[in-house]
Order: sequence, then structure tokens, then C-alpha cells
Amino acid sequence: MPTGLASRRRGERRGTPLLRTPLREFALLVAAEDPSVTCVADLQRRHVERYRGWLLERPAARGGPLHRYTVRDRLSKLRSFFRRLDGWDAEDRPARQLVFDSDFPIADEPLPRFLDDAAAAKLLAAARQDPDPFVRLVIESLEEVNAAFAGWLPIRRAQRHRTHGQIIAERAHTDRAALGPLPWAGRAVRSWVPRSPVYWALSRNRWWR
Repeated sequence: MPTGLASRRRGERRGTPLLRTPLREFALLVAAEDPSVTCVADLQRRHVERYRGWLLERPAARGGPLHRYTVRDRLSKLRSFFRRLDGWDAEDRPARQLVFDSDFPIADEPLPRFLDDAAAAKLLAAARQDPDPFVRLVIESLEEVNAAFAGWLPIRRAQRHRTHGQIIAERAHTDRAALGPLPWAGRAVRSWVPRSPVYWALSRNRWWR
């Protein structure tokens, strides 16, 4: 597939490093397993699927499989290469799209953050000043639900559970005490920490102290 690689090299801006690794890996894998492919136009969907499976199976340099972000990066660069060929209207290009969004491993999404009372008050005050009535309705409805839950919680905690017959708040306190750390475990951890290499390394770091 020298034609497509040469086109990509000519299209790179001066000072921009050429992202050769995914293209080289893909080209070597296809050449080793399917000698019938002699140019980019001969590539098919099954070649990309095989490359994706190879990325998921190959070991990383530090052991274990490749991180999903690395797999996403390699597939993204491969798709960018194909799209660049389409944009240039190159003769040596696949007849159809080969890389789809479903090929990329799912990225981690950040968990929603908890709003404390001060942040919730600021949000409510800002929502009340918003000109959109829908925004005001949604935020004020959430505030009403939160207030209703805060009023219902002590009532529920004072009720007697139907299964074990104990007051819910008292049983919750007993369960939390039972799930607490064991005394001997705390002593073992406190005796181990000063001898741990992590503690020794941090204690020598003047920025940590």
C-alpha cells in the first residue's frame, strides 16, 4: 500500500510528526495474512475487524493487554487515514467505509458529582434567575424532591422493619458497627505503613511534607 502512505506523507504539514505506527501495523498484518491485497483499494471490512481483534489480543510493553484508549487511538488514526484518502479523491482508496464508531472501545465516563448544600443553593439561585421557564421548573422540582426525601427519611428510620422487627435506624447502626474495621487489622496497618516503600519514598519528597 505504498500509494496511500506516500499521499499521507505529502499531506502532512511541516513540523507535524507522521503517525506511522497504526498504518505500519495494519499494513504488515494484512500483508502477512492476506497476500492477495496489493493496494489500499483491495482492503475490506474483514481486514479492519482482524486488526481490531489483533489490537485487543496483543500484549502491551508493560504487560497485560493494550489499554482501550490505545486501541481507540490506533483505530482513530486508521479511520483518519481512510477519510483523508476520500477527501483527496485518491484513486487508491477503499470502495466503502471500513471503520465504524462501534469498533472503538467504550471510553470511561466521569461519574456525576454530589452537590453539597452550598453548591445546591447556588444552583437553585442561578436557576431562578434563568429566563427559560423549563430550567426553573426542573431545578425547583429537584429541590422539592430533595426536601420531600429529607422529611421522609427520619420517619422511615423510626419505623419498625417488617422482616427482622427492629427499628430501622437502630439496625442500621448495628450493621455499620459490624462492618467496621477489625481492631487487629488497624494495628497491623499502622505497624506496616512506616516500613512500606511508598511511605519511605513520600517522606523523602520535600513537596509531600
